[in-house]
This record gives sequence, structure tokens and C-alpha cells, in this order.
Amino acid sequence: MKDIPPAPRRYYSLRTGRNAGAIVLDLPMLKKLWSGRVNTFLRKEYFQGAFGKDCVDEAGDPGELGEDIQGHILLKIRKTNLWPIHSHVDGYTEDDLFDMTEFLFDCVSKPSGGYYHSYSGCGWHYDTFDKATGRREFRADMNELFRDYGPGYELSEDGEVIGAVDLGEQFVSARPTRRKLTFSPNVFQIPEEASVESDLVAVMMPFDATFAHTHAAIKAACDASSLRCVRVDDIWEDSVLVQDIFNLVCRAHIVVVDFSTKNANVMYETGIAHTLGKHVVPIAQARTDIPFDLQHHRYLPYLPNREGLAKLTVDLAARLKQLRIPVPIVEPPSSPATPEFGGEDDIPF
Repeated sequence: MKDIPPAPRRYYSLRTGRNAGAIVLDLPMLKKLWSGRVNTFLRKEYFQGAFGKDCVDEAGDPGELGEDIQGHILLKIRKTNLWPIHSHVDGYTEDDLFDMTEFLFDCVSKPSGGYYHSYSGCGWHYDTFDKATGRREFRADMNELFRDYGPGYELSEDGEVIGAVDLGEQFVSARPTRRKLTFSPNVFQIPEEASVESDLVAVMMPFDATFAHTHAAIKAACDASSLRCVRVDDIWEDSVLVQDIFNLVCRAHIVVVDFSTKNANVMYETGIAHTLGKHVVPIAQARTDIPFDLQHHRYLPYLPNREGLAKLTVDLAARLKQLRIPVPIVEPPSSPATPEFGGEDDIPF
């Protein structure tokens, strides 16, 4: 078990949302941190099995890929200017970085055994390599970076970088089931008009004034996705508040829930949305705010500062557009063709 890296955790200010000046993990920052992590694996000789080992007074070992690593990358990725990493990483696009991450995942392995060559600081010549452990450690390091970049990405167990679009079905209640459940609630009344409104997004969040800017960010994401954003305080259809909540969730196609501060009302409303089979999109300022039973599902993290809320708007809009029901474009009926007449003798009257 000692070879299994511990799950990375967030430290206090990020975990509690108190880091108002948190640096946004954009592509330039991701490339800087990514190259640092990769260099650490290189220094620990985790790529010696694939890339080989240069020796100061021996022929050395070219490794599994042979001496032309750049040619191997060209064959596999069909791109140039990717290797060596330290010379080209500054020019990487997002696709380049993800391509190289998958390539390195295939190449990484934890070394053991062999001999130490002390002359001129040559170092270890390993002869045993554990791919499974090396990949597990490499994946854990990469995912600590990828989870906070853009809408959130993950290096899968198979070594593929998966984004929010690919993992869409892992959002709570996003996958319909063929099995149907009929029930008659005791607390709520089934609304007479319970048809789903395809452009309606219901928002369940704390009503505390400190969340006003979060609400504005969610509304901006809905506006950018051509969807209506409605919170229960926007309506008053019933004298009992919980009935209005139930009615709103019934009609909504998507339900955005903010688990920040572990608000009990939001937990309750999320349960209603789950039971009704809604597309639920969780957001939270800290992963620890998410109920234990739901922590295996994806969510959108955000920080309650200007940069964090701007990022939330972008990330949430991307997710809403994935879930939005396309509106069919109806072409207007074409006007009947005007008959052409060759002359006065052709006029039909």
C-alpha cells in the first residue's frame, strides 16, 4: 500500500473559500506547474525505462523507445515541436499539453533494482520498472493540476485526459433510466401543470446576502446559454414555501445547487431534484461542503472573488449548454413560385 499516493487535498484558505486572491489556474500557469511535475518524474528516473539512460563512460541504454524519441512522438501524436519538453513547453497549446500527458502516461514507470554508477555523478542504472505504480503516481500528480483547470479535467486510469464534456453523464441525475417510479407525496401537492419547461433552470442556494454575487454569476451563465434562471424567491405561487420549491423543481429541466456552507435547505431541495430525475449541476466553494454520499460525483468548484465568479460563469455556461435541449429551427414556408409568362398570349385570362 505504500506505493499508492495519498489523495491530494486542498489547504485551509482554498478549502473554506477564504482565499480571495487565489491565483486562477489558466493555461500559462498550468504549463508552468505541469512542466515542474514532469521534471520531478524525470529526475527520479521514472522515464528511464522508456527513454533510456545516458552514461558518462558507457554506451548507455536507449530504452524502450530507442534513441529517436522525437520521431516516436511524431509517429504517435503527428506533431512536431513537442520534444524536448523544456525547450518547447512555453509554446504548447492546451491540446499539446494533454497529448504529451497521455504520451508520458504510456511511458512512465517506477524504477527499482540495478546498480549505482558513481563516476562523475552518473547515477542509477535501473533494470526493473513497475509501470502500474508509476502510472498511478503520475496520474495522481496530474489530476491535482487538472481538476482546477477550466471546467475540470481528469487523467483516467486508462491514461486518457477526460474533460467535462466527456464526463457529462457523471453529473448527478444526468442519465435517464428506463425504469419508472410512481409515487404520491404526502408533504407536497403535485402541481396541475407539471410539464417540464426546457429553458428553465432552477437555482437552489443559500439566501444569505454574501451569495448575491454567486447568484449573479449563475444568472449570467444562464443568460449566456439562452436559459431562464429562476430562484424560489422570484416566485410566489403558494402560501407554503416548500410547495413553491417543489413546483419549481418539477417544471425545471436543470437544477443548479450550491452546496457551499452545507446549507440544510439546499441538501433537502437536492434530494427532491434527484428523486424527480432532474439534471442536477452541483457547485461548491469547497469539496468538504459536498455531502459524503455525493462526493464521487463531479461538481464545479469556485472561489467567491471576482476571478473565481467569472470562472464560475464560464464553466457553468459550458455545462448548461451541454444539457440544454436544442430548439429546432423551423424554416418558414417558401412562397409559391411566381409563374413566368412569355408574353401577352401566355397570360391566362
